[in-house]
Amino acid sequence: MKIHWRRSAVDSLISLDKWRREIELKPIASFLREHINNYFQGQDFSVYVPGKAVVLKGYPVNLRMLLISVGKGYEFNKI
Repeated sequence: MKIHWRRSAVDSLISLDKWRREIELKPIASFLREHINNYFQGQDFSVYVPGKAVVLKGYPVNLRMLLISVGKGYEFNKI
């Protein structure tokens, strides 16, 4: 499965790392991106396809949209 990252998702990861540096935590954006990619590439989508079907101008297209949110309220020790 090809993983396509929206620019806004990448910007959110960069923003998360900037925030973490401000409170003296290590950056985790590259870790999250790598593990999210690995998770979806290892899935068997013949059983379940995550996300919402995308419809453009009333016609379904062969795309799915999935939103992943990372919070800023806690510290990751070792993942």
